[in-house]
Amino acid sequence: MTTATALTTQTPVEIDTRLAEISEKFAIAQMRADQYGKLAAEAIAKGEYWAKYHAPDYAKTAAEYQSTADALAPEIAALNGEFTARGGWTRAFLAVTNGSGGHVHRNRSCTSCYVTTEYAWMTEFSGQTEAEIVDAAGERACTYCYPSAPVEVLDRPTRMFTKDEQRIAAERAERAAKKDAAAAATVCDAETGEVIYKTERAALNAASAALDDTLWYGGHPDDAKWERIASRAVAAVAAKNGTDPVALRAELDAKAAKKFTAKVRKIVKENTPHAWNYCDPQNFMPSIKAEAQRLGLI
Repeated sequence: MTTATALTTQTPVEIDTRLAEISEKFAIAQMRADQYGKLAAEAIAKGEYWAKYHAPDYAKTAAEYQSTADALAPEIAALNGEFTARGGWTRAFLAVTNGSGGHVHRNRSCTSCYVTTEYAWMTEFSGQTEAEIVDAAGERACTYCYPSAPVEVLDRPTRMFTKDEQRIAAERAERAAKKDAAAAATVCDAETGEVIYKTERAALNAASAALDDTLWYGGHPDDAKWERIASRAVAAVAAKNGTDPVALRAELDAKAAKKFTAKVRKIVKENTPHAWNYCDPQNFMPSIKAEAQRLGLI
């Protein structure tokens, strides 16, 4: 529980934030205590076996919720007492309908509202001047509560939102950020500007795969196509990063050659006469045979 000494040093925002938090918990606990208490009483009144059987459970649950509510009540009283002791301070309440905000009011007793109106307590504005609250409320400022609000302020977009509106805005911003990040990650053709790969990694993978195929299937009818893929991807990545395409191509060529050489070494090493898949080295694919001969392996 908050002590009296601590309360005197707290700001209106701190006090109201805590008060709003525990008041909600108190209201829920008290409501459920009343509900289960009513169920217990009705069960006993019915006198039926099954009702009498459940009555103790209902009563126990009601007592637990009531205990929670009772435990919060003293702190709520202390917080409200501090508000009164200071002569009160400005507060702002945003009317809520289906999660969306309506008008901002100075209290929860505005004549333009109904007894069923729900509010979001904008505790971050507690203690601010009326002008500051109206400025933040903008178009949502209630003209009943703030009759002197300047017309130009009432025409401004609001800066007060419900939790649902804040969540939706945050989700929208997150989606926009992801979309922007995805757009920034794309790789475009160096000449036409057309998006050809979603990411730089995808572009480099495509270039590497094309170079691998060229080495593996040397003299293949698709050699020209693979070369176009590699060259286009290299040029696009280099343009995106402002780097030298010649140096990037040399780097990829070296990696492809190293990878191909390692594959050929493995093939020759594992191609023993007693292996079930043994192949006469003279019948190797032309590219593999040529590389094996260059390495002096056959």
